[in-house]
Amino acid sequence: MNDIDFESRFESGNLRMAIKLTDNEYDLILRNDINANKYAQWFYFKIQIKFKEPKRIKFNIINCEKADSPYSKGSRILQYSTTTNKWSRKSILNKYYKNSYSTFDDKNLYTLSFSVNLGEENLNETVYFAYCYPYTYSYLQEYINKLVTQKNANKIMNHEVIATTLAGNNLDMILVTDFLGEFDDIAGRPCIILTSRVHPGESNSSFVIHGLIEFITGDSDSAKLLRKKYIFKIIPMLNPDGVINGCFRTNLRGKDLNRQWKEPSLQVSPTILSIKETVKKTLLSRNIYLYCDFHGHSNKKNFFLYGCNNNNNKKGKTTLQEIILAKLLGRKLDFFDYASSIFKIAPGKLKTGRAVIKKEYDIDFSYCLESSMEGISIGKNKNTFFTPALYKEIGYAFCNALYDMVNQEIFMSILYDLQLEEALKLVNNVSIINNIDLDDDEGNTKTEVDKIENYFISAYGNSGNGHNSGNTGSNKPQKHVQSQNQINHIHLVNQKDKLKLKPINKLKNNDKLNDKFESLITEKIDKSGAVNEKSEKVTKDKLSVSNKVLLGVSNNLSNNLVSPSLKNINQKGMLEPARHSSNNNLVNFKNRLPKVRIYLNLNIYLLL
Repeated sequence: MNDIDFESRFESGNLRMAIKLTDNEYDLILRNDINANKYAQWFYFKIQIKFKEPKRIKFNIINCEKADSPYSKGSRILQYSTTTNKWSRKSILNKYYKNSYSTFDDKNLYTLSFSVNLGEENLNETVYFAYCYPYTYSYLQEYINKLVTQKNANKIMNHEVIATTLAGNNLDMILVTDFLGEFDDIAGRPCIILTSRVHPGESNSSFVIHGLIEFITGDSDSAKLLRKKYIFKIIPMLNPDGVINGCFRTNLRGKDLNRQWKEPSLQVSPTILSIKETVKKTLLSRNIYLYCDFHGHSNKKNFFLYGCNNNNNKKGKTTLQEIILAKLLGRKLDFFDYASSIFKIAPGKLKTGRAVIKKEYDIDFSYCLESSMEGISIGKNKNTFFTPALYKEIGYAFCNALYDMVNQEIFMSILYDLQLEEALKLVNNVSIINNIDLDDDEGNTKTEVDKIENYFISAYGNSGNGHNSGNTGSNKPQKHVQSQNQINHIHLVNQKDKLKLKPINKLKNNDKLNDKFESLITEKIDKSGAVNEKSEKVTKDKLSVSNKVLLGVSNNLSNNLVSPSLKNINQKGMLEPARHSSNNNLVNFKNRLPKVRIYLNLNIYLLL
């Protein structure tokens, strides 16, 4: 007689078969994603026990496909008891290992083995087990209905069904903004598009975007400002069919929808097709400031951000503005993992949402936010598991970070810090301070990094303004712009990069700082006796062999760049080798300070 009944025929459930080995041990087999013949990883099932006394039962899920798993690193299985009415992690003796089975295409399978003590509180209880906290399609529908029926909901939100899935389920979009504003103001607001749950098994992402929706529709001053500033289009569940049927990664066609963005079709991926149509229609009337797709990660801990600034960049380089959101998230929650964040697109990710949205529609900020299905390894919550409440906190933090991005002072301050970090990375690996001695007044010796940081700060102070948070008042997409009269520049020039200028933003013109900088330069010249005779001629060959990082400084460079006297700046904005005047002296140096470059390790030369 069976004293345990197994069941998974409910929404999001997945368990294909249970095989009794002994009275205290069962082998379990998961169902593959529908029409995929693979992706067996998500599980969600329940058992009804009929014990005479408490027992310890061992379960072995024998057809897991991922080679690595949080359960191999100490994570415990989620279980929900109808006696306590709460989720907990009480499993013991957890193991995850390669077994002797394989798939039809000869890929190794793995076993997740765990034991649980049952019947301690109720000999006839029902217990659910899940890969991650379940968040079903039905629960989402209940939540949307609650949102749109609350008092004054029509003043800040609207609900639309923008498509139907292959199985006929709704693809919901929640539009959030302040509808009480002036017509012209609303028409000029930029848009933020947010999506989630393209992979059904990443149920934690639904809790994150749930928290985001809670915040953005709430009564806080931050939420009200964001609603006045932006129009939010939120699609909380991109793959309802997969969620309903307990799939791990695919839709009913057996397709990973996050690889269908490049060429979606009505027959295979109608939800992705609909999102792209939404993006196109939005761009006809307003700028899209930011796109973010919310995901769950099964191996890494904490939460982190993926960007794609190299996607439209021929050299594949990351620009710094995209990193600002990550820095802001780190300020909001101490379990944001900046070290795990990546701001480039790998070749295998070119068909993902963030990559396609960035490339095809030239969206300034396009991200994927990942949150761990396992736990937290940093901050005050270190060595704890995620809970739905903590996932929702990520959604709150995302909104608060967006609020800070609206603030130009905060935005530019972080941008300046990032630029300084990049400068110090270059400096840290190359000795370039031979000609600049910035020991403090008490004669304390400083490291080269300290010296160069002091040099930046003493000469230029903090960052200035110039961030455009997307509200351009235009119907055309706009880039971040900076007013020329607000910008001075520090330039890091790397010879291996063909001396390409790398601008670093700072404060507006400041007479005291400029005077201090001029005094610093003239003092060094006075001490050095003008130009070193041994370096009287600087040739292109000599510069190319140097392999040094050059630091160039100009005051009011926005004006100098268009000056015909600066012959060393070519039409492509590249710095070419400096040339001496015919008499090799520095006559009227102070009067020509705005046209100076300092070549550290190569003494000082004028750009004539």
